[in-house]
Formats: sequence, C-alpha cells, structure tokens
Amino acid sequence: VGAGVRVHRASGDNSNFVYCNAHKEMLPNGIAFGGNLDSRFFGLWLHESLETGRAEEQCSTYSLGTSVASAAEFRVAAIEVWAVREDVSPPAADSSGGGALSDAHKETRAFLAMAGREMRSEAMAPPPQPEEEEA
Repeated sequence: VGAGVRVHRASGDNSNFVYCNAHKEMLPNGIAFGGNLDSRFFGLWLHESLETGRAEEQCSTYSLGTSVASAAEFRVAAIEVWAVREDVSPPAADSSGGGALSDAHKETRAFLAMAGREMRSEAMAPPPQPEEEEA
C-alpha cells in the first residue's frame, strides 16, 4: 500500500464497507474494502491467497481521490491483522501474557491457518515449562 497514513471517509453512497468470502465457486474469494460486489469493483481487494491484490482509484463506498496502493495490481509484502472487541479485560498475571499465542487469539490463528498463512510467532515461543509436582 502506498506510503504514509491516509484517511478515506465513507462517501454515504452505499454501506459496502467490508466483504470477506472463502471457498465459494460462485462468488469472489478474498477480502475487499468498499466498492460493489455485483460489478467486482472494489476500492481495495486482497485475493484469497492474501499474496496479491488490486486497488482502484475510484470507489463508491469511500471518498478516495487516489488509489490506496502505488499500483493497480500489487503483491502483498505483509498484512497486519487487528481485532476489535468490546469489554476485553487485561490478561491475568498468571496467563501467557495475552500475546498472539494465547487463548484470546484462537480465532485469529484459525483464520490465518484457513488462509494458508504461517504463524511465525509459534516458532519463537518459549518451550512449555514442565508442571511442578506437589510434595
């Protein structure tokens, strides 16, 4: 995606903010932001492999003005996934810290696995500690 942070506000023309689909033959498989499913015209489109995408200069959902990417077709270098939830309590002192490998992120890990993406943090995780025996 192009350099710098830009804000693209909703145009009010429609409410097609996000589209996500996987493993369907009759519908496009991938993630899209803005645009129109009927015409397959999206402001930002990531193919189901999450390795390539497409960005349009114009999008009916957002007031873009310019494309969100430096080229219409592009190869994805990295994806950062955020989860937004209500009333999430901080991890307990005895938990694994609430990181990407904690139980709090099971759904995120499942989504990445479904997309065929590896979790590099699993290789960096410390080995599990043996449980202490009670005397």
